[in-house]
Amino acid sequence: MSQVEFASIISNISKMDFNQWGKFYFHLSFHSKKQYRKSLLYLHLENIY
Repeated sequence: MSQVEFASIISNISKMDFNQWGKFYFHLSFHSKKQYRKSLLYLHLENIY
């Protein structure tokens, strides 16, 4: 994500209602969970060998 995108997201957050916040939070957590799982998998594989 570029800094410009991030800045526009931050400015949009202040205008969001609760429902939009929920979708935004889900979107963020969904993507970070995917990366989190990947790193967990790598850690797990390193521990096996």
